[in-house]
Amino acid sequence: MKYTEEFLRGAQACQIICGETKATKNMVLQAVMAGAKTVEDTETKVTICGKAECGCAENVRTLLKIYLPIYALMFEGGGCHHKHTSHAECGRETCTDCIHSDKDE
Repeated sequence: MKYTEEFLRGAQACQIICGETKATKNMVLQAVMAGAKTVEDTETKVTICGKAECGCAENVRTLLKIYLPIYALMFEGGGCHHKHTSHAECGRETCTDCIHSDKDE
């Protein structure tokens, strides 16, 4: 598992993760961007064979383990992720993550 995780983390987006269907790492990452959070969710967006001997489900599981936390950090909270010219422009009174805060003005 550790080898697979290291390999997939460093693999290019075009890396095939299912030998039978030719699904790629990029396809799985696109499924994550579209809301997939489990192997089953991913299978509704990316065709994988699911055969144990292929290892594709384990590859998907590993990619989810690596990239779901990153996706959540970037897009599902943690404050403002947009550049604003002022804190007031953000529209969130409690936002502490704006590029420019009211203290800078």
